[in-house]
Amino acid sequence: MKKLSSGSMLGILLVVVVLVLAYFAFFSSSMMKMGGKTSAVFLSNGQVYFAQVTGEDATSIKLVDIYYLRFQKELQPLPDGQTPQGGVQLVKLGNELHGPDDVMVVNKAHVVFVEPLKDSSAVVAAIAQEKQNRDKAPAAAPAADTTTPAATE
Repeated sequence: MKKLSSGSMLGILLVVVVLVLAYFAFFSSSMMKMGGKTSAVFLSNGQVYFAQVTGEDATSIKLVDIYYLRFQKELQPLPDGQTPQGGVQLVKLGNELHGPDDVMVVNKAHVVFVEPLKDSSAVVAAIAQEKQNRDKAPAAAPAADTTTPAATE
């Protein structure tokens, strides 16, 4: 068995270190390079979020301006021969029962991949339309005072 010289070992070690550094430099900052664009964030549980990736560290990514898809199903079984009329709805995060803020920190271990969306994407267009509708919506009127004035004598 032939032994490697110390120069060869040093060369191999140097190549390995450069490859490891290049890997981390590329992949650790790859999500941050998408700043300002809407991306599809695919998670290991099958959920997909459409959001802007605004932060990243070694273990997590931060999402803001978050949307997701809600699939609507028929609640009652359909008679034979009828096809379900379920639909898909784009939902803005924040209106759920538990009232979350529009920020999410996701563990990177659960991120399968992140895909920046084109400006011509149907999802990007639907988000822009939802924002436009939200901006045009009249502000909610203050609640009417329903207390009864105290009787004066």
